[in-house]
Amino acid sequence: MNAVHLHLMLNHVAILGVLFATLILIAGFLFKSPILRRAGMLAFLISAISSAVVMNTGEGAEDSVESIAGVSKDNIEAHEESAELSIWLAGVTGLLSAIGLFFFLKNRKLPGMLEGLILIGGLLATGSLMNTGLLGGKIRHTELSGSAVQNAQGVGNEEGPGEKNKDGVDD
Repeated sequence: MNAVHLHLMLNHVAILGVLFATLILIAGFLFKSPILRRAGMLAFLISAISSAVVMNTGEGAEDSVESIAGVSKDNIEAHEESAELSIWLAGVTGLLSAIGLFFFLKNRKLPGMLEGLILIGGLLATGSLMNTGLLGGKIRHTELSGSAVQNAQGVGNEEGPGEKNKDGVDD
């Protein structure tokens, strides 16, 4: 397993982890459930750690793909810039969640302002991480960047491999 593999694998943990943590925290507020609120905070903490690993493997991933034909350095730069904001948002939300979990462990009432900040951080981190993931996908996924290879008629081949005969069956 190398930096590219770790980067690609864990970025999904970071993105989906923050999304699900936000949804779990919202459910905890709606159902007045301390267990769901704790679970959401724990998920934010795990996602923040995952985000840090993803950020640290990004340079190795960049080094591996920047020389591949068709890879745009502009796409890499846009992804990197977005990732910097995302790591800060995920990290601060994870840190606030760790403080919240400490309150729960000490059987203390969690300040409402802290819970509100965690929720706002989660919402902001979710949006930022989703954007970072989209920008990262554009580095190698031509279907996201709009530069998909065109067939001879200038239209993207949506049928997949193989030619179809007049009956719509692969030849």
